Amino acid sequence: MIVDNLVFDASVILGWLEEGRQGEAARVIHSDVIKGKISAWVPDFVFVEVMNILYWKKKLPLDDINAFLDRILTAGIQVDDTPLRLEIHNVLLLVVRYRISAYDAQYLRLAQRLNAKLVSFDKELLQIKEWVVAPS
Repeated sequence: MIVDNLVFDASVILGWLEEGRQGEAARVIHSDVIKGKISAWVPDFVFVEVMNILYWKKKLPLDDINAFLDRILTAGIQVDDTPLRLEIHNVLLLVVRYRISAYDAQYLRLAQRLNAKLVSFDKELLQIKEWVVAPS
């Protein structure tokens, strides 16, 4: 039985690789998605964001990055592929209203469209309390 409908940003997905409390919280959510307890969504650009961070910031080898991308693809997370051109004005309004990046605004817009919560470790996003929650 699914109990939640959530949108994950890259910080939650990448949290699967982290140590400490953040990593633990992210892995619990990951497990709940796999078990079907949570209906999780990501926008399709999350893969580009994750690739970029794993390659340029984490300096992971190509095989490790591919394995992690496969892990995302097989976790049971639903991918929203709505073209940005259909949401561009709504995303821009969120950028201006909340003074967040356009990337973060896309996650937030997906949460709004799904009437879901955005799950993030991002302190800036967590200030948007009506839409964003920290993993617990």
